[in-house]
Amino acid sequence: MRSRVLFWRAVLLAMLFSGVAWLIGCASLSHVPQAQQMAQRPSAYPLGIISAGYAPEFHMADSLRDRWHGVKEATAVNTVLVAPLMAECLATAAAPGPWFGLSPAFCLPLLAIFIPGLDSLGNKGVLEKLESVERDIVRQINGSDTQSALAGAVARYLQSIGNGADLVVVSDIPGPQAPHESPQYSPGLMQGYASMLELGMQKFEFSGSGKKGSLPCMFMQARARLIDAGSGQVMDELNYRYRAACYSAEDWLAEEGRRMSGAILNGYRFLVENIVDEMLLIYHPGKSADKSSQPDTRGPVPHFVLAPVDPPAPEMGIKWGNVFSFSKKPGGAQGFGGMQFRDVVSLTPRFAWEKFPRAFDQNAVDGGYSDVVYDLRIYSGVISGLGTIGPLHLVQELTGLTEPAYRVEQPLDPCSWYFWTVRARFNLNGTVRSTEWGGAYKTLGGNFFPSYSRRHGESPAVPWPATYLYYPFRTPDGENSRSCWR
Repeated sequence: MRSRVLFWRAVLLAMLFSGVAWLIGCASLSHVPQAQQMAQRPSAYPLGIISAGYAPEFHMADSLRDRWHGVKEATAVNTVLVAPLMAECLATAAAPGPWFGLSPAFCLPLLAIFIPGLDSLGNKGVLEKLESVERDIVRQINGSDTQSALAGAVARYLQSIGNGADLVVVSDIPGPQAPHESPQYSPGLMQGYASMLELGMQKFEFSGSGKKGSLPCMFMQARARLIDAGSGQVMDELNYRYRAACYSAEDWLAEEGRRMSGAILNGYRFLVENIVDEMLLIYHPGKSADKSSQPDTRGPVPHFVLAPVDPPAPEMGIKWGNVFSFSKKPGGAQGFGGMQFRDVVSLTPRFAWEKFPRAFDQNAVDGGYSDVVYDLRIYSGVISGLGTIGPLHLVQELTGLTEPAYRVEQPLDPCSWYFWTVRARFNLNGTVRSTEWGGAYKTLGGNFFPSYSRRHGESPAVPWPATYLYYPFRTPDGENSRSCWR
């Protein structure tokens, strides 16, 4: 048995770190969308947001409906648990912050998590209950304002990064009335705008094999089109499907639904930010700048992100002794793509990164950068299979920093894994743009390009999300002590 487990571990690692290298190589700089390389890109503002007029679909895989195991008591599906779950979600959406004011419609899909608790194997009564709950979910989604809430969230995000309320407006122009409809908008209808961003939340979905021990995953899917208001032509289109989270049935139901409510709200935030970043904000210097920006000191950090200074970029490699050990030591755990964690000596570490713009950024444009600020994020880490660590929760976020360094004020947990990332946000020739979030995207398996993942979805060529390649570090058990990692 031991030899068989070791064999399959070796096979999986070979696939992750070498076998898919040529596939991941497809996610190269040749896939940078043209708009991201345009320093003279026309301003998209004033921007009008168009909301879809259809209800999002709700879908559960038949394999989950028929063979979901692991929930011990089907009676977990009742209003006693539904009520606190919905209350938790609504309280989170109502809390002060960038997502204040989200519609209650954002919480409706939470009801879907109780469907898997029904064991429908040969139980006609339970199956009827399942169908009844599904119909109720669809009915409530149909009667909600999920689409307008999504548009409002996009408007607030754009305004929070430097575009005033007078430059981003949720318009009253009717949007598509079906998920695959692509209406043509008359330029006369869009007077007063430079461009329009059409948005539609398309689907909430639970997928999985339904087999015992499997982890059912929640997916959220949205569609966006960027339209030139002067001509009515579509400038960019993005159909984005996001895997919000994967948990066992017990874990989905745990803590009175807090995990589920967090996944839903974080899923909306992730959708909003990635759609806006991909279609409006991210700027790449381009291939010409790439040739003059390849000093060896960048290591696994590509030129289109800010390189870390302190803690430095991770070393890349695989600790095979830890991978094949049945009693892994915490100090041997590593990140995805072969990243090794950097040690910090304080629970309030100082982060530093290269200043923007860099010399090759200046050489790549005619014009200049102004109003440069930095956004910093820190994620907690959690160990998974094969001794790898991935980010779990966003625990600290700082926006609008004016210097390329920051010491956190709120202490981090001792003896813990973390990830950090930073980006520059600036004005380039009259348009607000940003760099990609920083990460060690030159992995042992090949180069990873976040934009390719956003536009093409998960695949063997892109086996992990960009967040898994943010810069890894770990904290001591006390000031200047690292004994917990030995």
